[in-house]
Amino acid sequence: MLTIHGGRTRRLWPHLLASVAAQRAQGVRCVLLVPEQYTLQAERSLIDGLKLNGFFEIEVLSASRFAERLFQRYSGGRVRIDQNGKNIAMARALLSCGKALSYYTRAAQRRGFVSRAGEWVADMKRAEVSPDRLSEYADALPEGAYRDKLHDLSAIYTAYDALLQGKFVDGEDALALAIGAVEASGAVKDAAVYVYGFDMITDDFARLLCAVTRACREAHVYLVMDREDAPDGDRFAPVRDSAERLRARLREQGLRREWLWLEDTPPDAPEDVRWLEKQLLRPSPAAFGGAPESVSVFEAATPYAEAHFIAQQAVRLMRGGVAADDIFILCGNLDAYKAVLESALQAYGVPYYIAAKEPLLSHGLARFLLAALRCVTDGYRREDVIALLKSGYAPLTEDQCWRLEAYAERFSISGTKWRAPFVRGSEEEREVPEAARATLIPLLERLQASLREAKCGAESLRAPIDLLLACGAYDTLLLQEQSLVAAGMDAEVLRARQVWGRLLSLFDQLHEIAGDSRIPGRAMVSLLEAGLLENEISALPPTAGRVSVGEIGNLLPDAPRALFACGLDSGMVSGAENGLLEADEQARACEGLGAYLGMNAPERDLMADLDLWKALSAPREELFLSYAQASQAGAAQRPAPVIAAVRRMFPRLVTMGGVTDAAGSLHPLSPQQALEEIGTRLRSQNLTDEWAAAYAWLMRSPEYRPQMTALLDAMHPLVEDTLPPALARR
Repeated sequence: MLTIHGGRTRRLWPHLLASVAAQRAQGVRCVLLVPEQYTLQAERSLIDGLKLNGFFEIEVLSASRFAERLFQRYSGGRVRIDQNGKNIAMARALLSCGKALSYYTRAAQRRGFVSRAGEWVADMKRAEVSPDRLSEYADALPEGAYRDKLHDLSAIYTAYDALLQGKFVDGEDALALAIGAVEASGAVKDAAVYVYGFDMITDDFARLLCAVTRACREAHVYLVMDREDAPDGDRFAPVRDSAERLRARLREQGLRREWLWLEDTPPDAPEDVRWLEKQLLRPSPAAFGGAPESVSVFEAATPYAEAHFIAQQAVRLMRGGVAADDIFILCGNLDAYKAVLESALQAYGVPYYIAAKEPLLSHGLARFLLAALRCVTDGYRREDVIALLKSGYAPLTEDQCWRLEAYAERFSISGTKWRAPFVRGSEEEREVPEAARATLIPLLERLQASLREAKCGAESLRAPIDLLLACGAYDTLLLQEQSLVAAGMDAEVLRARQVWGRLLSLFDQLHEIAGDSRIPGRAMVSLLEAGLLENEISALPPTAGRVSVGEIGNLLPDAPRALFACGLDSGMVSGAENGLLEADEQARACEGLGAYLGMNAPERDLMADLDLWKALSAPREELFLSYAQASQAGAAQRPAPVIAAVRRMFPRLVTMGGVTDAAGSLHPLSPQQALEEIGTRLRSQNLTDEWAAAYAWLMRSPEYRPQMTALLDAMHPLVEDTLPPALARR
C-alpha cells in the first residue's frame, strides 16, 4: 500500500520521524528516498530527531542512487552513459541528422541546444513515447511551423535512439531497467519505504514508486502541498496534479493507495514568520497586526554591500550563541552572489560551506583544451589563442603569456600570422613574444596534423591527449594543487584533484560513443564542448560548524534558527526556461500524444514561487530578506515581487540600508574586514569613533601593521612619477 501525505511546509518531517520511530520499534527495516543533494542532511536529521548515535536499520538513498544500484545488477551488459555522455551522444546525433533539419537548422548550432534537445528526449522517454510514435504524430499534422518543429524533433530523437540502440543506456533507460528489477532484487522486501523532499513526482518516478509499492511492506510519499479549496490552494496545483497522476497509476495497476492531509499545526517559529508562511502565497495577503520583530528587509546599494550586511549579521548571531550550522544563506541567483559572499564571509571570519558544484568548463585545463582545438580548427583566431594563454596551462611563463598577448593585440596578430616569425615592432619588442610563439605554435601544429592524419576514433582522441602531455598539463595541475594545499584551501584542492580524472573519463565516453570512426577536428570541438557543458566538479561534503550557502530551490533548509534570503531582485533565477516548443505547442503535443510531457512555463513559475515560500518559511527565529539596487556591474535592478508582498503584509516594517546608508551600515567586526574597508573611509574622511579605534588597533597589531603601512604609502606616495613608455607598453 502507498500513502500520499500532503501538508504545508515544515509539517511533514515530524510525521515522517514519528512513523520511522514506530517502524523501528517493531523491528521493521526502513528505506528513505530523498533528492541527491539532501542525503547527508537527511541522515543527520534522522540521527538528531530520533536521538541516535547512528543507525544500520535505516537506509538513506537518493532516488538516482537507488535506481543505479538496481541497474548495475540487471544491466545486461549495456554501457551506462552519464549526463556528459548523453550530451556527447546528442551532439553526435545532431551532426548526423543536421542536414535533415528544417526548422532548427541554425538553432542546432547554438550553445545550449544540445541540453534542450536532450531534455526533450528525456521528456519523451518519461512519457513512454517512442521515436516511431512521435514520427507518426508529426506526419499526421497539417503543414506549418508546428509540424516542422515536430518533424525535426522526431529526426533528432530517432538519430539519438539509433546511436544508443543495443549498446548504451542513458539515465531514463537505466531507470526503466531498474523499475523492472525492483521486485526480483528484493531491495525493499519487507521494508517500509519513505519518499521525502521532492517538489513533485515525475511520471518515471511514479512508475518506480508503483514497482516499489508492489515489492515493499508499505510506502509513504510526503509532498508539500495544500488542498484545492485552501486560500492559496491554486499555487500548489502542479504538486497535486503530480500526486493525482501517481494515484491513477496505482489504481490502474490494482495497488492499494491512500491520500491523507496532515493536520495544519502552526510551525515552530515566531508569530511574524508564521504569518508570512500563512499569507505569502495568497492573492491578497492580509496585513500583520503589529511591527515584525523577527522579519527584516535590507536594501543594499550593491551585492557587495549586501554580502557585508549578511556577514555582519552572521557574526552577531554567532556571538549571541547561534551555531554556525544553524544559519542558512540562500540566494536568488547564486552565480551572481557566490564570489561576493565568499569574500565577505572570509573577511569576517565566518566559517561557511557553499552547496554548489563548479562547472568543469570554468577550470583552466578544460578551457586550455577547448581553446587549443578551436585554434587549429578555426584558423588561429586571435581570441582563441589569447583564451589559451589566459588558461594558465600554456607551456609558457606568465611573463611570456602577458607579452605575447600584448604583442598580438598591438599588431593584430591572427590567422596565418601566428605561424610565421614575428617581424613587426622593434627587436626588443618582439624578442620575448617571438620566443613564446616559437614554443607554442609547433605544439598546436602537431595537434592539427594529428587530427588530420587520424584514421580512427582512437587516433583522433589521442591527438588532444598528446597535446596535454606535451604541454606538461598534469604537472602544472599538481603544482597548483600543492599551492592550494599550502594555502589551506581544502575545497579548491578537492576540485583540482577531480579535474584530470573527469577529463580522462570524458575521453573514455567519447571513445565508447564514437567507436572506430575518425572524428574530424570540428566535430571533436562540438563533442568535447557538449561533454563539458554540464560536467561539474563536486564540492566538499558539508561539515559541522559552518554556515550553509546555496541557491533558493537547490539547498533545502531544515528549520535553521536564522535564514538570510539575499539577491531578491530582478536578477533572480526564473523558474521558466526556454523550451523547444512554445507553451501552447507543448499543450497541443500533450493532447495529441496522450502523454504528460513535463511542466510548462507557468507551472515552472509556480514551482519557483513555492521554492521561495518554503525558504522564507523555514527559520525558527530570524528571517532576513535583502536585495541590491544595482548589480556589481552597476546595472539598475528592481526588488523582486516578494519584497512588495512582504511590505504589504507588514505595513510597519522598516527597511534598513539604502544607498545613503551603504557605508554607515558597516562595522569593524574582524581585522581583515576592517583592513579592506578602512582605506575607503580614510579617503572619504569618514572615520567614526569605532573605525578610529579599529585604525589604532590595526596600527598596533604586529600582524596587520605592515599591511596598514603599505596601505598608507599607497594612498600618499612619496614620489609621483609616470611610467617610462617602454614599461607602459609592457
